[in-house]
Amino acid sequence: MTNTETWTREDFLAFLTLYGANADMEISEEEKSWIKQQFGTSHYDKARQLFDRQSDYENIEVILALREKFCPGEEGKMVVKSFLEQLFKVDNDYSYLEKIVLKCLEKLL
Repeated sequence: MTNTETWTREDFLAFLTLYGANADMEISEEEKSWIKQQFGTSHYDKARQLFDRQSDYENIEVILALREKFCPGEEGKMVVKSFLEQLFKVDNDYSYLEKIVLKCLEKLL
């Protein structure tokens, strides 16, 4: 896992939503724009750099390692779920794969 010690909450949430956006193996322009709008282009770019370098398994490890730091407890879990649900609806195609990823992440987190 790459060093994420200096990451902010926005870096983490940009990374998490990138992971969600890739659920259907395609990150749409609408999803990219939404992530940048929510968390800022610099946070998106930082998250994207790490996301693109790692395997799916490594990306899940990052999410699991940082979730409690940036979105602790049950309330944090609800924040994560809310951001992902908003993201999945951005491109007007809340796919079956995206729903499965959301359920899996809910169980992991």
